Amino acid sequence: MAGALEFLFGTPDRFEQIDKFDPQRQAAFNQLLQTVLPQLLSSIQDGGFEPIAEREKQRFMQETVPSLAERFTGMGAGAQRSSGFQEALARGGSELGTNLAALGSQFGMQRQSQLMNLLGMGLTPQQETGFFPGRTGFLGALAPGIGQGLGLGATMKFLGGGRQQAPGSISVGG
Repeated sequence: MAGALEFLFGTPDRFEQIDKFDPQRQAAFNQLLQTVLPQLLSSIQDGGFEPIAEREKQRFMQETVPSLAERFTGMGAGAQRSSGFQEALARGGSELGTNLAALGSQFGMQRQSQLMNLLGMGLTPQQETGFFPGRTGFLGALAPGIGQGLGLGATMKFLGGGRQQAPGSISVGG
């Protein structure tokens, strides 16, 4: 029934909300925002760098310090108590601090970048408004012609008094 009405009368202009993403992509996007965003925010707020720093400190204590001690042990008795050993150990600790600061900065920048990307995705409109122009129906297409015909007929009746005259004849007394 709607098809016949649209054929006769046409359709009006309309605005409609259109999904930008298919349902599967939208569901995956929502899932990502619901799971990853809280984790990312939590890692930034909780100082998520701590496990990385602890791992590097352990590696320093388990690898660097024994390596330095072994090098100075080969130099003879008491070498590990020498100022050279103490300086090498201090240098290694300083490098550890510098490396941890650099890693922490890099970690923070990566987290901020990830957060900005997620926020950008979250702020992307999921729908857009589309404009669909109406269509003229069959009767609407006829209306201008009918209107012109009626207007012409009314004009002729008004000008001619409603009587038909032969071309070139003059009406007298009317």
